[in-house]
Amino acid sequence: LQAKTKSLTGFVWDKNNPKLIGDYNIYFGGIDSNEVETRSRSISNVMSRVAEKNALTSSCSVVATEFNLPQDERKLFTEVERKHAPGAYYSGDLNLSNFNDSGVQNISYKVNAAVGTVKVLMKAPTKAMAWESLKITDSKGQVIIQGNMASLVADTDWISASGGPINSKQTNSKSAYYLCCSNRYLEILIPVANAGEITIEMAMWADNDASLNLAIEQTQATSKLTDNNTRLVKQQLVVLYERLLNEHYTIEDEEISMGFDLFMNLRQAKLDRGAHSDMKERSIDCLYYDNKGLSESEWGADPAHTMTAWRAVIAAMMMDSAFIYE
Repeated sequence: LQAKTKSLTGFVWDKNNPKLIGDYNIYFGGIDSNEVETRSRSISNVMSRVAEKNALTSSCSVVATEFNLPQDERKLFTEVERKHAPGAYYSGDLNLSNFNDSGVQNISYKVNAAVGTVKVLMKAPTKAMAWESLKITDSKGQVIIQGNMASLVADTDWISASGGPINSKQTNSKSAYYLCCSNRYLEILIPVANAGEITIEMAMWADNDASLNLAIEQTQATSKLTDNNTRLVKQQLVVLYERLLNEHYTIEDEEISMGFDLFMNLRQAKLDRGAHSDMKERSIDCLYYDNKGLSESEWGADPAHTMTAWRAVIAAMMMDSAFIYE
C-alpha cells in the first residue's frame, strides 16, 4: 500500500519514518518474524482502518503538493487549477466612471445557467454606488424580475442588501438604491426555471469613479451545470478514476456525475461551516513537506474552496476497495 500510494501520488506517510512499514506494519497484516510469522491475506477491520488512516493522512498533502507544482509536472491534477470552481460564471470588478452628474450606465451580464439558483453578489464598493433599476430575463425571453431597485430590495425575498434608498437621477424620487462603504453588499438569488442563457441588466451610477467585487455563480445545480469550469472538473474526475482506480469513463457517464455531485456537496459543506480562504480545518493535520518556507495561507490558498473538496475526493478514492485490493 505504501509503494502504491507513493507511485500514484508521490506521497509517503511520514517519509522519515514511514508509518505503513513501521508503526502500522503488523496492523496491516505484516509480520515481525517473532510473535507474528504469517502475513494476513484477508483484510480485517483493523486493516481497513489503517488503509482509511493512510487515505485521510495522505489526501491533504497530495492535493497541496499537486497544486503547488506547475500543471505539466503533476501526477494527478492535470486538468484543473485551484480557481476552477463549477458554476463560477464570473468573478471580478465592476467599474463605474463618473461621466457626469446625470450619467446612468447600463451594465449587462449573460449567463448560461442550469435550472436552480444563480447567485449574484456585489460587495465592498470603493466609493458610493447606486442602482436605478434591475431587469432579469430567462432563456425564453420571459422576465424573471424588473423594476426600480429600491422597491425590489424592499419587496423581493430573494434580494438582500445592506445599503439604503436614495434619490434617483432619472425621477428624483427615492427609487434608487445605494451602497456606500467597503463592508456593504447586495445579493440577488435568481430562481432559474428554464435552463439556458439568462440576462442580467442593471442601470447604475456613481458620483465618483468607483468599483466593487462582483461574483456570479451557481453552486446547487450539481451535475446539470454546463460552464467551462464544470467541464474541467468532470474531466479531472475522469483522470482521477483512471489513475487511482483503473476505471475508465467519459464526462457523460453516471459515475462521473456522482463524483461531481460529491465534489459539489463537499465544497458546499466547506462554505456552510464558514469557509477559510485556505485549506486549514480544525483537527486536520496536513503533512505538506515541500512548503519552501511558505505559510499555509500561501501554499494552502483556497480562494474558491475547491482544494478542500479535492482533498476529500482523493481520500474517498484511496478508501475505495479498487484502490486497496487492486
